[in-house]
Amino acid sequence: MKGRTKSTHTVFRKANTQHLWVRIYVPKHLHPRYGTERRFSLGISDMSEAKKRAVQHAAEWYRLFEAETCEGADPFEKIERSANLIRQGIASGSVAPEVADDFFEAEVDAALDELARTYGRDPESGHPLLPEAEED
Repeated sequence: MKGRTKSTHTVFRKANTQHLWVRIYVPKHLHPRYGTERRFSLGISDMSEAKKRAVQHAAEWYRLFEAETCEGADPFEKIERSANLIRQGIASGSVAPEVADDFFEAEVDAALDELARTYGRDPESGHPLLPEAEED
């Protein structure tokens, strides 16, 4: 299928549920940070309305994905950058608050996983260990 582009999202219904969901495909270079896809309930059962909402959800996520290229930044800088992007998106009306919540939660989870890979996990709690604070 030469020339065909991959879809950014799909709408689906989970087994034994009435509400429709959207599956947003994460760009390949962001797989290590967010996984291959993100799934969210649209909270409705009407397919035509679900498709409209899914397009909106995917567009908002892809705007955030495009802005999410900050190679070399530490996890804390990435969280701060994401918070600022989300704040600007909400203020401009280009990002819905519920998408912002989902994206920021994914960003914090990714940062914690990155810290765990770098510094290890606490054996008792399983939480990521944090770097030692520098003394002034």
